Parts: sequence; structure tokens; C-alpha cells
Amino acid sequence: YTTLLRSGTWVDILPLLPSCLTVEDAAILLQQVMRSCNKQSTAMIFGDTIVVSEKFVSSCSTLFNELMHHRAEKEMKNSPVYLVTEEDLKQATFLENVTANKKDNREDRKS
Repeated sequence: YTTLLRSGTWVDILPLLPSCLTVEDAAILLQQVMRSCNKQSTAMIFGDTIVVSEKFVSSCSTLFNELMHHRAEKEMKNSPVYLVTEEDLKQATFLENVTANKKDNREDRKS
């Protein structure tokens, strides 16, 4: 476990355990080890049996930064998001109030 954290890698513990243990057993075991080893652990658990160091996750995310930036730009161009400002919300509220007042006035005239 500590070697994993220092080396910045990952490990799937299931193949390392006796075959009679289930995925659920491995997940329980892993949770207990994580609790007993270090409360401030930088490791993460994926899929119940895979332990990944934060250093490994950071190194992976760095590899994809440029790709994600390009995809985000492409998505913005292809699917523009319409920004709703505070002024837009004020205008919408004003229009709702005007419409409601007109309905009230009509109802008052009918009565």
C-alpha cells in the first residue's frame, strides 16, 4: 500500500487475493486496510478493488488536459450555451408581473 502511494501507480487487489474471496470481500478488506493505514491517505478506490494513488491520477489528467481543452472549444462552437444574466432574470420577472397584472385587471372587469 505505501509502495503504491510512493510510486504513483495503481493496483487491482482482486487477482492478489485467494480465489475464494468475492469482489465484495475484497472491497471490505480494502476499506479496512485504507482505514487502518492512514486517515489522510491520498489513495482512491475505483470499482471496489482498484487502488490508485493521487499522484497517478494527477499524471493521467495531465496527459488529457490539451485534449479536453480542444474538445471543450469544439463543443462550445458546435453547441453554444446561452448565458442568462441577472438582468435577463429581472426582465423575465418584470414580464411575468405585467402579465399577471393584466390577467387580474381582466378578471376585475369581468366581475
